[in-house]
Amino acid sequence: LIESVKKGIALVNLYIISTVEFIKRLFTHRSLEGAGGPVGIIAAMGKGAQKGFKVYLLLLIVISVNLAILNLLPLPILDGGQALMYTIEALARRELPENIKMTIHI
Repeated sequence: LIESVKKGIALVNLYIISTVEFIKRLFTHRSLEGAGGPVGIIAAMGKGAQKGFKVYLLLLIVISVNLAILNLLPLPILDGGQALMYTIEALARRELPENIKMTIHI
């Protein structure tokens, strides 16, 4: 059991590193090569399910890690953007004016 937990943590760390590297490459090379949308995800899930339950679970892990990391990006609409907004307000020790918040979100 302990060895399985260690291997699981190592695998998730590998996926985290891969996702961060992909995001870096996305901005530095300005290329969407290797990216897929909802249709690509569904197709991959279908192929994974055909290959067996283990592959299907690995795909679920990859999708979960990707969504978690992307959600933490400091974009206004995502949780990372909200966390950044709250951090700025905490450092300023006051709430940002509503018109500034709306401008940032727009």
